[in-house]
This record gives sequence, structure tokens and C-alpha cells, in this order.
Amino acid sequence: MSDGLVDQLFDQLFVYGTLRAGSGHPMHEVLAKAADRVCAATVTGRLVRVDWYPGLVLDSSAGRVHGDLWRLRDFAVLRALDEYEGDEYERRVVEVRRADGSTSAAFAYVFTAPADDLEVVASGDWLRQS
Repeated sequence: MSDGLVDQLFDQLFVYGTLRAGSGHPMHEVLAKAADRVCAATVTGRLVRVDWYPGLVLDSSAGRVHGDLWRLRDFAVLRALDEYEGDEYERRVVEVRRADGSTSAAFAYVFTAPADDLEVVASGDWLRQS
């Protein structure tokens, strides 16, 4: 995890699970108070079911993980989100493809625990699981 000035080099956050609008999780409200939704977006990787929540596994040979891109207004929210995500996740900078096809760098919480035995969410979309 990074903090301070490094955080402010990247003012965007890609979310794909419990932080998304429509997830019904209270941590989405924490994010929404500190950031503005920019658009739908995707990241190359695999979406796995960890438990009642998903994990993003970066994998250049995999499909697309669907989510939302947010622009941060209050960088202090990153500390709250880092704590919420815990030790299973690491905040990393990833390349995000926006709905219009353009790309940008953004933070995302990447699942870092072993994932080989976890179920893959075939649709890549936690809100529309298949």
C-alpha cells in the first residue's frame, strides 16, 4: 500500500465487487462520499469468488473483470479502504479500459492470497454472476 504523495499521483480507483454501486455493501457509501463515479470500466484478469466477496487476480491471459472507475476527491478514504480490504488484498496501480475504449492508470485492490482453487466468476462481473 502506498500513502501520502504517491496516492495523489493516481486519483482514480477501479472497483469490481463490494465497493460497487448495487452491491448493497455499506463500504460503497464510504467510497461514494469521497469520490465521483466516472464510468463503467474493465481490467484484464480473473474474478474469483473468495467467499461472499470477490477477488481480482491479475492475469494477462485471462478475460476482463467488469467494474466502475471512480475519481477520488478525498484521498483519506484510501486508508479506510485499505483497512477494509485487509491482508488478502493489495492496492496496486493497474491499467483500466473505460467504456469508450480509452485507457488510464488507476488503483485497484488485487487479491494476493492463493486463488488456484477458487471458483472463477465466468462473466467477470460480480453483480451479474454466471
